[in-house]
Amino acid sequence: GLAARINTVMQMAFFHLTQILPGDSALAELQGAIAKSYSSKGQDLVERNWQALALARESVEEVPLQPVNPHSANRPPVVSDAAPDFVKTVTAAMLAGLGDALPVSALPPDGTWPMGTTRWEKRNIAEEIPIWKEELCTQCNHCVAACPHSAIRAKVVPPEAMENAPASLHSLDVKSRD
Repeated sequence: GLAARINTVMQMAFFHLTQILPGDSALAELQGAIAKSYSSKGQDLVERNWQALALARESVEEVPLQPVNPHSANRPPVVSDAAPDFVKTVTAAMLAGLGDALPVSALPPDGTWPMGTTRWEKRNIAEEIPIWKEELCTQCNHCVAACPHSAIRAKVVPPEAMENAPASLHSLDVKSRD
C-alpha cells in the first residue's frame, strides 16, 4: 500500500523496539500524526498508513545475531592505500561512519577540502545518476551539482587541450557571455 515509503513502518518499529512510549500509546500517537499529516490527501491514504502501522507492529521480530567468525574475510579498506594521507585519515573515517570520532584538529582549519578527493570516495549510495546529453545541454551545471559520485564534471579548457583527448570524452564548446 505505501509503495517505497517506509517512514510510517520505521516509526512503529522504533517505538515498538525502544518502548519509549507504551505500544498502545505509540500506536495512538502515530495514528493521530498520520491523520493530521495525510487527511488532506484522502482517507484512503490515511487508512493505508494505519494498516502499515498495524502490520509493522505485528511483524517486528527479533533476529538473533551470530558470533563473528574470526576466520571470515575482513572488509576491504574504505579507500585505496594509494590515496593521499588526508583521504586515508579524514575522508576514510567519515565514509566508514566514524566521522564523529575525528578530532577537530584533523579537519582543515578553514573548512575547505583538498582538491581531487572525490576520486577516492566510492560510496555507492546512488540509486540513479544523471546522464549528460550533449544535445540537451544548456550548460547550467545542474547535472554536475546533482551527480553523487562526481562522474559528471564541468571544466573550461582551451580548444587545443582537447586535441589529444580520447574520442569517448564528450564535450561542448563553452557558451559565454563575455
